[in-house]
Amino acid sequence: MGGGAPPPGGAPHHSPRSRQTRTPTPRITSTPTIRTLTRTRTTVHVLTTALVTGHSWQHEVRHRILRPLRLHDTSAPAADPRIRGAHLKGCSAFGESGPVIDVTELNPSGPGAAGGMTGTTDDPTRFYRALMEGRLLKPAQPAETRTTVRAAPMDPARPGARYGLGLMEIRLTCGGGYYSHGGDLFGCTTRNGFSSDGRRVVVVAATGDGSSSDPGTHHAANTLIDEQLCAADRT
Repeated sequence: MGGGAPPPGGAPHHSPRSRQTRTPTPRITSTPTIRTLTRTRTTVHVLTTALVTGHSWQHEVRHRILRPLRLHDTSAPAADPRIRGAHLKGCSAFGESGPVIDVTELNPSGPGAAGGMTGTTDDPTRFYRALMEGRLLKPAQPAETRTTVRAAPMDPARPGARYGLGLMEIRLTCGGGYYSHGGDLFGCTTRNGFSSDGRRVVVVAATGDGSSSDPGTHHAANTLIDEQLCAADRT
């Protein structure tokens, strides 16, 4: 991926078979089993969507989520490496000790549905609110997404964290907890936190790719989310 990707006409498209900011795939450092299951599940969902509906995952996301929620600043650009409008500049050293380079223009189709989207921080705020309010799933399904199990390997970054069907459950320093679904892609990292009722949502986007050589960015984002959600509880 180096310094970017070929122009749209020459950029290869990666399928599951073979500020805006990027919307990256979740990456849980030192938790290979959870990470592998998460990515495998995403790939299975993509293939199942195509088999059942006859449409791509991009089509279904636009039809079922983006348009109903009016998330006009979110898109699935396939192999187009460009991000339209004002956006963060993505920088990465690819987890190595070498120089940090600009990777803002990259082919986003590699991660597929696990991260091949772009959007502003406003749109995921509205998405998570709708998700937790039950506007996207059938009545019994939201409870399933909130069913989590202990994820001790995540403790260094998120003490006491639990993990479930795409959602992490994280403790607040002021008591209680919140749900989250952050992620990392080359040059971009996102962190978020939202209450179980969707009334309080915090989304943070930053340059960086979540590599182990940059724990400071993760800590700062997690601290900011904790502070903002705790402040909301006091108001």
